[in-house]
Amino acid sequence: MWTWKNCLVFALLFWIPFITASSHGQAGGLDKKIEARLQFEVALQALAGGDRNMAAAAFRGLAASAADGAPERQVYEALVDRAEGRVATSEAAVMGILAETSLDDFSHPWVCDELVRWGAEIRLAEMKDRAAADLEAVLARHYEARGGLERLRSLDDLVATGRMLTADHEIPFRLCRKRPRFYRLDLATAGGSRITACDGQAAWQFDPTNDSGKTEFLFGAQRENLLSQSWFDDVLVRYLSTGESVFLAAIENLDGTDAYRIEVENLDGSRLSIFLYTENLMEAKRLIWTDPMDPPVEITYEYGDVDGLQMPVRQTITTPTETVKFLFDDYKLQQPIDPRFFDVASVKTVGE
Repeated sequence: MWTWKNCLVFALLFWIPFITASSHGQAGGLDKKIEARLQFEVALQALAGGDRNMAAAAFRGLAASAADGAPERQVYEALVDRAEGRVATSEAAVMGILAETSLDDFSHPWVCDELVRWGAEIRLAEMKDRAAADLEAVLARHYEARGGLERLRSLDDLVATGRMLTADHEIPFRLCRKRPRFYRLDLATAGGSRITACDGQAAWQFDPTNDSGKTEFLFGAQRENLLSQSWFDDVLVRYLSTGESVFLAAIENLDGTDAYRIEVENLDGSRLSIFLYTENLMEAKRLIWTDPMDPPVEITYEYGDVDGLQMPVRQTITTPTETVKFLFDDYKLQQPIDPRFFDVASVKTVGE
């Protein structure tokens, strides 16, 4: 189906040679270089717009008009291959031209510019492919260090108890999690159990010291933060199925020990950096940016064996205003939890 874009491209391809011929010998007429550049730009637009047949025909015409052995001709022929779907052939040709040809040999600088841009695009794609392969290898070792990917994915329920340490208090806690996104944290405060929970959709909290004595649903940033915590699987385990962007960025030194830095962009646009020690592939810390204008939240970890899995036994969370430590005293794995326990009605029904 022809669109106005097709018509414009066809008109330009048809009229450029005609205008050039009719203006031959006239002051200000288009010379061959200008004609070639316009045809080249139109052909690129056709390729970008998906008009591959038209682009291939245009690049083939440019190649035919170029001198034998000219680097421009080689680039045009590579573009014909690209337009006709021979991507690997075209990319190999581009890298060969860049390796064997001096950029000073080009008489048409715009063709040279496209070659350099295209070559950079190919190199970037190759770098991403290598980085993805490196990330896969690093994560495979990380899963093995944690106890195995299949074992991690086989867990459905988890209950952890311990103590939360603040600057002034030691508060017993119980953390309950259930696949895929059920989360509940109970803090045993002096006035009763303070609850923060999420079922993957609704996020809520209950504070026994609240004058209203009622549960409150969370909205906005509070809800989004709790939703991001509610995933049973960590982002390094789930990202291939849930769509977060994850890549291996660098190796950095953490207090004298090397660590892989893995960058993550979450689905909500927030990002985090995860550091895995290069020696044992266990997580050292992560930095979480919820607002680009604010300093990140830092979380550090210490691990211990729980039924053959490496689980956090100590977690330190540092924000710009405070530091909170979680000491995990006991884990219960694979003891089924009623999903209603994560519902807001649980405070009065199946809750404590």
